[in-house]
Amino acid sequence: MNRPDLLRGTRRPPLPKQRRSRKRREAILRAAMVRFGREGYERASIRGIAREAKVATGAVYQFFGSKRDLLLVSMDCLLSRLGKVGAPSFGRGETVLPDLEKFVAEVFARERPFVGVYRAWREAALTDETIAEHDRRVRAWSGARVRGLFELFAGLPGARADLDRETLALLWDRFFWNLLANPPASRVRAARSIAGTLYHTLFSDGPSG
Repeated sequence: MNRPDLLRGTRRPPLPKQRRSRKRREAILRAAMVRFGREGYERASIRGIAREAKVATGAVYQFFGSKRDLLLVSMDCLLSRLGKVGAPSFGRGETVLPDLEKFVAEVFARERPFVGVYRAWREAALTDETIAEHDRRVRAWSGARVRGLFELFAGLPGARADLDRETLALLWDRFFWNLLANPPASRVRAARSIAGTLYHTLFSDGPSG
C-alpha cells in the first residue's frame, strides 16, 4: 500500500529556492510541531508559532497558508520519515531480540521530532472531516505495514502458528500511535520493553537457529 499523500490537491505557497528562505521555513515548521505538541491543535496559534520560531507573524504566511496547512505538512513529514523505515533484516536464534530492539529504537528516533503532533492531528480530526478521512487512510497504511512486519516474523523458526496476526497488528498499530501522542519518559527503556513483549508474544520459546 502506498503512503498517503496528505498534500495532494492542497494549495500552498511554493517551496522557497533560496537556502536562507528554506532554513526559515524549516524553523517555522519545527516551531509549529513544538506548539502542536505542547498546546494541541486548537490552542496553538500562528502568532505563537511565529514567536517560537523567532519570526514575524507575516513570515509564517510566506511559507504556509494556514495553521491547518502547517499540521498537514507536519504529518506528511512524519509519514515520509516512517515510510523510509525499511523492512528489518532479522537474524536467527539469539540475534532476533537485539535486532528487534534496534528496529523499535529506529522507529522511535524517526518519530522524535514529531512528539505530540499526532495528538494535535487527532484533535483536528474531530472537527475536520477531510483530516478525519486522511487519518483513516494513514491508519490503514500503517496497519498494513505492521501486518507485513508480523508476516515477516511468521517465517522465522519458533514463530507461533496460532496467532491472529491481523488483529494483533491492529492492536499494536494503535499502541504505537498512542505512544507517539503520549511518549514514554525513557524511549530507550520503552524500546527494550516493547521489543521484549513483541518477541515473547510472537515466538513460543524463541527462534532457534
